[in-house]
Amino acid sequence: MTLKYIMSILLLLLLSLELYAQESVTLTLEECIRYAKTNNVEMKNANLEKELAKARIGETRAQGLPQLTGNAEGTYNAIVPTIFIPVPDQNGGGGAPPIPGGGGAQPTSDGVIPLAFAVNYQAELAAQLTQMIFDGSYFVGLKAAKTYKQLADKDFIKTETDVIENVKKSYYGVLVGKERIDLLQNNLTRLESLYRETQMQYENGLIEKVDVSRVKVQLNNVKTQFKQAQRALQLSKNILKLQVGMPLSDEIDIADRLADIESELEYEGVDQDFDFNDRIEFQQLSVNRELAELEWRNFRSGYYPKLEAFSRFGANSGFQNFDAAFDNWFGLGVVGVRLSVPIFDGFLKKHQMQQSRIQMQQLDNQRTFLKDNIAFERMQADIDYRNGLEELEVQKENKELAETIFENAKKRYQAGLGSNFELIDAESAFKEAETNYFNALYDVLIAKVDRERADGKLLTNDN
Repeated sequence: MTLKYIMSILLLLLLSLELYAQESVTLTLEECIRYAKTNNVEMKNANLEKELAKARIGETRAQGLPQLTGNAEGTYNAIVPTIFIPVPDQNGGGGAPPIPGGGGAQPTSDGVIPLAFAVNYQAELAAQLTQMIFDGSYFVGLKAAKTYKQLADKDFIKTETDVIENVKKSYYGVLVGKERIDLLQNNLTRLESLYRETQMQYENGLIEKVDVSRVKVQLNNVKTQFKQAQRALQLSKNILKLQVGMPLSDEIDIADRLADIESELEYEGVDQDFDFNDRIEFQQLSVNRELAELEWRNFRSGYYPKLEAFSRFGANSGFQNFDAAFDNWFGLGVVGVRLSVPIFDGFLKKHQMQQSRIQMQQLDNQRTFLKDNIAFERMQADIDYRNGLEELEVQKENKELAETIFENAKKRYQAGLGSNFELIDAESAFKEAETNYFNALYDVLIAKVDRERADGKLLTNDN
């Protein structure tokens, strides 16, 4: 097997791997949205936030369940602690009673006997069980955890709404970009044909060199615009891939046609059944207001007593040498209840509750302000959409008129009745009218998305 043959095989393998790595998919708008709901990074994190909220509920609930702990402790008294007692009165005339086994201890100069109060080694094995009986903050915390779960659900919907909005706008950008490529391709084809005809006329002495140069300038401009539009289209596709969560190395194309989407554009009037709760931002603020109130209730519950039951059972031992470590063990056990009654905390809870009340007032003010903002946003989105539809209608008519003028100029030029300058001017006006039409179409598509967002219908329209 020759080296050339081996290199050919390796080259084929590399090319096949490269083609495999660059997957190509063609998606409709609805398919892009479904893809984004699964693969968009923000959607993934929003899903994880929902799982985090569930875990927080479990954490709070666990605090009210029995708590069992086991302890094993061993100590070595490097310096055995000493206690002091007065010297016993051996004649029974007062003083301390005789100390059993303490006869060997020598009293100090002032009549005090020092005694070792511990053995060298001590050990203990025990288990402790506690059970909360009443704690006002526990029940408030459990309610707050469930409310936090609601907030996580609202945040998820908000993220989903944002993702759908961004995907739609990015998709429309690619859609209009492709149409612009087709527009410039048609312009390029027309100008190339015109340039060839003009060149032939010049060679036959029918026109001057300046007429050829005029067409050449126009042709060069369109070629440059065509290349720029191709790069802009690739950039728009990359933006769409980022929005849906697709690797930039993959290839994506769109399946929808601009004409089909344009046919769905119509003004339906203002939604008279609009409810502020249709807006996810308003729902989020309402849940935050509820959380602030629960925080206030949690601080207030700090004034209530707390009651818990506890028990502790085990065994302990003391020994001088390790040889006797397992010889003498004595059981221990205790059962009881503990009542904690707050008496005075330096007005801590009072100031905490005051802060919570202020936060609730701030959220009430924000809710009022948000209502005004939503009302203004709906009004502005409605006006922009209506203006966009009107502008689109005007630009569509202008495009059709410019096309008619261009066709007439072309016929006049071919019949020898019109000038080269007139034809180029008509072609330029036609190209500009097409560009204005597609710009107006893109603007009205974006305005439609903004209007759906303002009315709180962006998510419902895609579910």
